[in-house]
Amino acid sequence: MRRVVVLTSHSAFQNAVLRAVLAGGVFGFLTSVHLPVWLLGCLFVLLLGAALVPPRGLRQGALLLLLGLLGASRAWVPSAGPWVGALGLGLWVGLAGAGLPAWQRGAATLATMLLAAGAARLPGALERLEVLAGLPGALPSVLCGLGMGLIVGSAVLVRQLRLVQQPVGRGLEALLPPPEHTDEISDLVRQAFATYREAAGVLIDQPQAVAAAEDLLRRITQFGRRWAEIEDQARRCDRARLQQRHHQLGERLAATQDEQARAEYERARAALDAQLGYLADIDIGRERAVARLHHQVATLERLRLAALRHRSVDAARMGEELKAVLEDLARAGQELDAATEALAEVPV
Repeated sequence: MRRVVVLTSHSAFQNAVLRAVLAGGVFGFLTSVHLPVWLLGCLFVLLLGAALVPPRGLRQGALLLLLGLLGASRAWVPSAGPWVGALGLGLWVGLAGAGLPAWQRGAATLATMLLAAGAARLPGALERLEVLAGLPGALPSVLCGLGMGLIVGSAVLVRQLRLVQQPVGRGLEALLPPPEHTDEISDLVRQAFATYREAAGVLIDQPQAVAAAEDLLRRITQFGRRWAEIEDQARRCDRARLQQRHHQLGERLAATQDEQARAEYERARAALDAQLGYLADIDIGRERAVARLHHQVATLERLRLAALRHRSVDAARMGEELKAVLEDLARAGQELDAATEALAEVPV
């Protein structure tokens, strides 16, 4: 199976960013009422920290308050600038991430620190650019705070990422037959998908075998899709109606005495014979396609069971023992390639 990074919950991420933006707006408003520097440093950590990761229980609340006091130390260490508040905020996001891998907690801490330090410089940058000049009252401070909250809130993304096992064949799902297709070939393609997922789950430590199985699955889906196109066109031909017309032409041919009419009837009946022959050939081809797909699906099932058997007996020998099955997978894929190329020559 493939390992991929995914966002666990879009709504949780969006809610956290929204809370951070609102908390930033409140902090921006408080900066306009001329509170002491130490209190603003403390509120920066408390408001944005609670917005990013709401504390659960008294223990986490006490930890956040302690880190808020770290932010307040900015008043006594002017040379630290915004970094003490950013450090407190980063430590809170990292320490409150119980259950996350250590690397992810570290990455969340670092990302939050960097973004918080950058956000703390936003008001000064906007003031120098005079972007908000002329706005009344506390509105410039509130807007600056909203922007700071948006910047800091984006750090939550790191906490929401997860490294997960991606279901195999996901990239091929677009080739799956539609649910309304209930013919045997479509069912076999779906069975191939299910078997492939089970096999890849067993072969997680055998990437070569998984790649071979995925390659065969891709060819199975392409073969099945091509057959679906042919079947769709064939269904538009009414075999019963063709046979009825053929019978009617035979009766007219027997009844007419005009030689020219007889010749035209014979030509028309020959054209119908050709159409019925094409449909018969399609029926034969369908039967061969079903047999071929049964073989390919059975090969995938054999791969899964062989992996299970050899894992239970001797995991170290599994790679060597599976060589024969992998060779069968390669041959099966080559056969499907040839069959699909042949089908490509059929006009649809």
